[in-house]
Amino acid sequence: MARSDQRRSNHHDVALALREVLKADRFAVRELAARLGLGVNDITALQHLTEGPLGPTDLADRLGLTTASTSLLLDRLEDVGHIWREPHPRDGRRKIVVLTDRSRGLVLEALQPLTTALDRAAADLTEDHADAVISFLTVAATLMRDYSAGGADGSVTRQ
Repeated sequence: MARSDQRRSNHHDVALALREVLKADRFAVRELAARLGLGVNDITALQHLTEGPLGPTDLADRLGLTTASTSLLLDRLEDVGHIWREPHPRDGRRKIVVLTDRSRGLVLEALQPLTTALDRAAADLTEDHADAVISFLTVAATLMRDYSAGGADGSVTRQ
């Protein structure tokens, strides 16, 4: 196979592998939800809250849900001890949603077998391969964020 054909094939294989990872992530989220007795949207909300407290409207936007649906979701999560709501630090009229330490611990415990296996797989990479994987995944994440925040045409440009 000519070198340019090999590179084209490798690029295609990389794109396919990334799609498989994204598909596997969706299955892993479903499994995590089942292990914790939650719904997929509940898990997605908890994932967003691991980055820090959010207002209910901000969380609704990230989830692609109405504020009413998000309010019901938050009521469920609060009832089982995954989140609490507290006054916004700068605007007492607003609330922020905070992930509980208990919830963080339950999620980490449920994910432990997966994170251990992924850590082992990463440890098998050479430093150069690890650098290449990190570089590609960083670019892929940026492109995906750009796409999801894109304009009307949904265009994405790689710098």
